[in-house]
Amino acid sequence: MRNRPTGADASIGRVLDSMRRDVERRASRVGTAAEAWLDLAPASIIEGSAVEGFRSGTLEIAVEGSAVKFLVDRTLREGLEARLRERLPALRKVRVRIDATIARRGIDEPRDSPATSTSRSRSRPPRGDRPSGAN
Repeated sequence: MRNRPTGADASIGRVLDSMRRDVERRASRVGTAAEAWLDLAPASIIEGSAVEGFRSGTLEIAVEGSAVKFLVDRTLREGLEARLRERLPALRKVRVRIDATIARRGIDEPRDSPATSTSRSRSRPPRGDRPSGAN
């Protein structure tokens, strides 16, 4: 004789099935948005960004720092957003936010790209290397 779920067990099964379908549906939407992002965005910004979600017409992009955020914002204004809308008809807006963990995701060594490097030329030299009388 088989044990069939009854009562609370049956309702938990329905809830879990519903949650699984919801996750699969969201994953397919995010997957489609991530594919579009990878296909259309220039390599210079893909390296420092990640698609975090696509919900209610909003594509959420996380970037590793303010320099990459600037490049993403500029590239979106220069036509990337229009091309994304062609691939994702439900797209209404793109939200870009800084998430410092992007730089550490799956990367063991720091990157030296123009989009992510810090400006070392503006840093002050060590105290011993400064000419006398300089602050």
